[in-house]
Amino acid sequence: MNYKERYLLQSKVMNSLHSGFKLNALLTSSVESIAHFMAKAKKFKELRDAGNNVVSECQFKSGGRADLLCINSAEIFEILKSEKLSDAKKKEKKYPEFFKIYYIKV
Repeated sequence: MNYKERYLLQSKVMNSLHSGFKLNALLTSSVESIAHFMAKAKKFKELRDAGNNVVSECQFKSGGRADLLCINSAEIFEILKSEKLSDAKKKEKKYPEFFKIYYIKV
């Protein structure tokens, strides 16, 4: 991907988010387990160590919320602890369609 394509993709990603998000800050949800948080923290660190910009617990204008969003590559990472994959996949329709979605089972 060249510079212009990367810039356009990142602009598209940023425009899909609600305002008020915290870039490169690892946030937690009041209902997530320690195992869920630790798996999210591990992936967050991997993404940051690779030089990516990341939003955790990000909310989209379309109504969805993702555990982690990598701005650089337009990738969503959902951590599955107690949630079934089939239930998690139902939420995909709330995400903007251009994102790649990955599921991490804990």
